[in-house]
Amino acid sequence: MATGIVWDERYLLHETGEGHPERPDRLRVIKQMLDSSPVGKQVALLKPRLATTEEIALVHSLDYVREIEKTAGLDIQLDPDTHASPKSYEAACLAVGGLLTCVDTVIAGTCDNSFAFDRPPGHHAEV
Repeated sequence: MATGIVWDERYLLHETGEGHPERPDRLRVIKQMLDSSPVGKQVALLKPRLATTEEIALVHSLDYVREIEKTAGLDIQLDPDTHASPKSYEAACLAVGGLLTCVDTVIAGTCDNSFAFDRPPGHHAEV
């Protein structure tokens, strides 16, 4: 068994704006380093799935999830430090789905452990 790494190009579609520290290049650099490293050849590349509204609502209120869902397709500033681009909601659903993929593979015994290289990281999420 190996370490599972969740990766998807769609994570890069979450745009935070010029100069924001949480940007697509953060994952691009990590992925390039992993691909060029001997360690990268030893990991199992895993694809995330889209988490359902119901799965996300296990942690956040359904009203909050529905409110954020309305940002899909929009370029919007949610607060002074939180920007959502047209693909941010999809990327967020993939980020949650990536975490669930990590857990599923470890429970199933497919991987010894796993890590999701996802974004957005979710640290601005509320209720």
